[in-house]
Amino acid sequence: MKVSLPWWRILTEAVGKETLERARGVSLPAIARTGGESPARFTSVARYLKVQMLDAKTSEELLSLSMPATEIVRLEEIVPAEARTRLAATGKELAKLVAVICSTSIAPQEVLRWQEDGRAIRVWLE
Repeated sequence: MKVSLPWWRILTEAVGKETLERARGVSLPAIARTGGESPARFTSVARYLKVQMLDAKTSEELLSLSMPATEIVRLEEIVPAEARTRLAATGKELAKLVAVICSTSIAPQEVLRWQEDGRAIRVWLE
């Protein structure tokens, strides 16, 4: 529905000219900064979860997957059990990794990178 309304007139009638004048005089407090840090900013949200496997010697692409970034919450289900066991042996716990990533609102970032059996594997959010 395309309707052109006189919003300023409606607002003035609803709250009154006096209230609008008082609102113009209100000053907002400054944003406190600590330790030279900049204020919090919106970070972009990843759109894709990507997986790439390369031959470590030739850099030939052996596997390339792309799925919705929200699938990161299912990373433990997506990664085969054998690979999860090998990752755990290197100190990479998928459950903790997923929790950290979800706390960043699924921002674009590298998730995992490792080499084994002549293959280079990379998982990232884009």
